[in-house]
Formats: sequence, structure tokens, C-alpha cells
Amino acid sequence: MLMDVIYASASSKSGQCILSPVEILQRIPLDIAIHEEDLEPLFYNLSLEGYFDFEKADFKGDPMFLFTLKEKGLSYERDKKNKRRSLIIKIVSTVAFALLAALVRYIVGLIIGK
Repeated sequence: MLMDVIYASASSKSGQCILSPVEILQRIPLDIAIHEEDLEPLFYNLSLEGYFDFEKADFKGDPMFLFTLKEKGLSYERDKKNKRRSLIIKIVSTVAFALLAALVRYIVGLIIGK
């Protein structure tokens, strides 16, 4: 969810954006418990994973974060869609094979039963 917020802000602006912790927390659904002090370690971990570089700065005494998306961050939305598509294909193929197995069992039962 955090990466969704950063990607939405940075993808339309050539991969860069400046966000305050308040702006970030406002865009995260209330059912996800993230506090302002949790943000920087989360950003650091996402940075280590290669999604973006970030810098912390102060603007008139308020903390601000500058994000620059890396290659993995720029392809985040596409990768997310590909993972979702792959999951759907796996589920559909599993259901299809289960139905096929049930059909084969039924047909074999009819043949042997006669």
C-alpha cells in the first residue's frame, strides 16, 4: 500500500515526488496501522529492495521526503498487474483441472459400472 502511494505520486512526474508524512498517511487506508515513526524504516527497506531512492529534508520545520523511482519502482504497477494475472491463471487452471479430473472419474465410473 505504501508503494502504491509513492508510485501514484511519482510516476506522473518523471519518477520524482516530494511528500510529507502527513500526505502519505492520509492516502493510506485507515485499516492499515502505520504511524509516522514507522515510515522512515519502511522507506529504507523499500529503497534497499530497489524501488526508489529517498532523501529526508525539512521544509519550514516540517519533515519532507523526496522520492526518485528506480527501474523496479517505475515498473511497479506493471509487475503488480502481472502478478495478479499470474495468480488468476493459476486459480483458473487449478479449478479447470479439478473439474476435468471429476469428469474423468465420472466417465470411468460409467464405463466400469456397465
